[in-house]
Amino acid sequence: MPQMERPLLYFAYGLNLNPSQMEMKCSKFEIVGIARLHGYKMDFFEYSPVWDGAMETLVPDQETEVWGVLYRLTDYSWDELDNCEDVRLDGTGAYFRYPAEIYGADGITRLAMLYLKSRQGKAAPASTEYMMQVLKGATVQGLPAAYIETLQAIATNPASYPVPRRPACARRNCSTAGCEGCEASL
Repeated sequence: MPQMERPLLYFAYGLNLNPSQMEMKCSKFEIVGIARLHGYKMDFFEYSPVWDGAMETLVPDQETEVWGVLYRLTDYSWDELDNCEDVRLDGTGAYFRYPAEIYGADGITRLAMLYLKSRQGKAAPASTEYMMQVLKGATVQGLPAAYIETLQAIATNPASYPVPRRPACARRNCSTAGCEGCEASL
């Protein structure tokens, strides 16, 4: 009997909250529901020319929690997402996978993977356009209003050029529609 793919849970807390962003990065995913991670806060580091600003990661902070969404991904979808997030087996990519206990809004604690930045450097603001996509995802997913207000209060800088500079799918095989279709969905 052939071995079946085993779906794994992914906790998205930033740009990937937005289902339209996930659709550009993964061919298959299922939304499990909203969830939270205690003892961390979202912060921004390392400039990204794609968004003309810093990118998100989580940093320890025992006084706060991060809300996000749990996605169920197949092995293949993990490969696609790892590629888009620049995760590399040798640890030289922009992000790495990190396991954490996530508390679901349904009261169930689950083990899930999340992405953390490999390099942080100095904290810097995200672009306003980037945070608009994060906020859109938080709203669509139904994250708590108080947490959305926390996200809205994060300082940003307007991008100095049209962003994203390239579609997220540019590094993925766009075999069905080509990247023109991806750009239209931004």
